[in-house]
Amino acid sequence: MPFKMLIVDDEPIICRGLQQTIPWDEYMVEVVDLAYDGAEAIQKIQEYGEIDLVLTDVRMPNVDGLRLAAFLAENYPDIRTIIISGYDDFKYAQQALQSGVKDYLLKPVDVDDLLNVVAKITNALSEERNAAQKAYQMNLQNAIFHQVLDLPESIPSHTSLFTDVRIYPFVTMLKEYKNKTKDLSEEELQSLTVDW
Repeated sequence: MPFKMLIVDDEPIICRGLQQTIPWDEYMVEVVDLAYDGAEAIQKIQEYGEIDLVLTDVRMPNVDGLRLAAFLAENYPDIRTIIISGYDDFKYAQQALQSGVKDYLLKPVDVDDLLNVVAKITNALSEERNAAQKAYQMNLQNAIFHQVLDLPESIPSHTSLFTDVRIYPFVTMLKEYKNKTKDLSEEELQSLTVDW
């Protein structure tokens, strides 16, 4: 699944250039849209819902890149922000880093530098996604295990994460169950149940 990027710059030619001249698909990145100031970017982020990366200029009308980065850090902390600026001013870079910006590049941007930054960020995002998916699957397996064994008193609290997931119980038969279990102790019966 590609990472979704929004490019934000008040100069349409720069937006289109960044969108069309860089082989984003080779880096598993899809540019979903362009915005020409921070206010429009916020609107598009709310509209799309699933943006992973925002590549933004600093100086723009209405909402500038630093205010956009601060808004994203507060309201969309999972979105990674990269700032591109024509201003070689430590104050801007410092503000950007305080707003959770992942990198600050100067115009004219070296495409290789930009792609290295994007690759570093998407690799970190991939690792986070994989870890989250593994944790989700493990917790789901535990929820199913507890439901199958009908142990409501020991169901872990994390199973409440699956209230939106339907877990259907299943039935299976063990031939001659009564004969096999009549002489078993409680521990042996529990062990048989777990193995089964």
